Amino acid sequence: MRQPEILLFDDSFSALDTATDARLRAALKEAAADATVIVVAQRVGSIVDADQILVIEDGVIVDRGTHRELLETSPTYQEIVSTQPAGGGGVMAEQTETKPAQDADTKAAARSRRPGGGPGPMGGAGMPTEKAMDFGASLKRLFGQLRPERTLVGVVILLGAASVALAVIGPKILGNATTVIFEGLISGTGIDFGHLHTILWWVVVIYVASSILSLIQGWILNGVTQRTVYRLREDVEHKVHRLPLGTSTSTRAARLLSRVTNDIDNVSQTLQQTLSRLFTSVLTVIGVLVMMVVISPLLALIAVVSIPLTLVIVTQVAKRSQTKFVAQWKHTGELNGQIEETYTGHSLVKVFGRQARTQEEFDAKNEELYQASFGAQFISGIIMPATMFIGNLVYVAVAVVGGVMVANGALPLGDIQAFIQYSRQFQQPLSQLGSMFNLLQSGVASAERVFEFLDADDQSDDPDPADTPEQFRGRLEFEDVKFSYDQDKPLITGLSMVAEPGKTVAIVGPTGAGKTTLVNLIMRFYEARRRTHHARRHGHRAHDP
Repeated sequence: MRQPEILLFDDSFSALDTATDARLRAALKEAAADATVIVVAQRVGSIVDADQILVIEDGVIVDRGTHRELLETSPTYQEIVSTQPAGGGGVMAEQTETKPAQDADTKAAARSRRPGGGPGPMGGAGMPTEKAMDFGASLKRLFGQLRPERTLVGVVILLGAASVALAVIGPKILGNATTVIFEGLISGTGIDFGHLHTILWWVVVIYVASSILSLIQGWILNGVTQRTVYRLREDVEHKVHRLPLGTSTSTRAARLLSRVTNDIDNVSQTLQQTLSRLFTSVLTVIGVLVMMVVISPLLALIAVVSIPLTLVIVTQVAKRSQTKFVAQWKHTGELNGQIEETYTGHSLVKVFGRQARTQEEFDAKNEELYQASFGAQFISGIIMPATMFIGNLVYVAVAVVGGVMVANGALPLGDIQAFIQYSRQFQQPLSQLGSMFNLLQSGVASAERVFEFLDADDQSDDPDPADTPEQFRGRLEFEDVKFSYDQDKPLITGLSMVAEPGKTVAIVGPTGAGKTTLVNLIMRFYEARRRTHHARRHGHRAHDP
């Protein structure tokens, strides 16, 4: 293993007993004699022999010196020592840092940049979820994901048009069979069974061909949908690797997983169920309307009255259900986050007696999800029965007016039969479009959450070129460094320090002072403002705003 030039310990000794701690430090001092050692400590006994101790408070180095010097001159250091058992071998009573990637000061800063101190959107990814859903833009972008499949989408549309055309012609030809039977009985010459058989065979061929074309359309569309969702998952996967650490550490893992699993699965289901039905329904409405006008413009006018009524119902219901669907998927992510945190931290929940509080939080989030889901499904579920009710009214009107026209000899019986079939076919896709709008709203709400994640800021690239330091081996220098998670709320200000090779520099301070944040800056998990020198064998880091 290569000899490291910088050794960084972030509260690595606090769990050891004092004897093991002493042996480890002695071995470390001998093994890393030429390396730069940075120690963030909770236990004073682990840093008494450090060459320099930095005392941090509120993001500022308030004192620096050796252990003996600070005991005489630093009130903050004296207070830290006084909180520990005699000899400095204990653990600070206020120790709360449990995660090396993000301590209490990081959490406090993350909370401070969120309204009300609560969890931010996406758990702090900086993307709003409370805003009203931009349905049109999100739907356009979702369909834009199909652009690489535009050739096959065109084939799907052609197949759908052919299938619908055959299905629309069927009732008209079948009506001719009814006319042959009716005229044969009325005229007394008998039924022309040869002509009737020809008509019926044509009807069978037409409907079989329509079904085959529909099956081929569905098979191709299934491949288009799955490849589109596959690319969307790939985009999300690549985005995860480009996220800044600030996003990944402040985002609940389950909320992120909810977006890349639940939301994408919902998008997949929406595309799978709506694309084919959407094409088919729109084409069916157009084709049936043409055939109804050919048979009887008057009856077609009666049937067309249902279109504006249906559009009014769909529009009004959609306005009220959109926000419910957005809230439904938002609360789904929050509930998943709460469950994941409780499960992974089950031992901590038990140790600190937080079972009742955790149960209360779960019940509250579950109730929010229930209310949002119930509202979304109930309100959007009104569309289907409402459109069916309008369709039944149209059916009655067509039957009455059509019967009068047959009695007056204005239309043959077969045409009225075909028109009644068309009126049903006309209302069915309208009802399907209404029910699809329910699913489409849910899918677009999920797609919007996925797009918000994809639109989050990426990790910034390193400036080019970097400076070349005069000294290479393990020298670490911060010069007037400023850093904050929110530019309006500074966390570390005017920090300057130097760690030379072969020296041990310890960092101590009260909880929330900025210790682990400083470690994250050293590791370059975050980028500091002002000037930072990070000298290793191959160079250093210099960054100015």
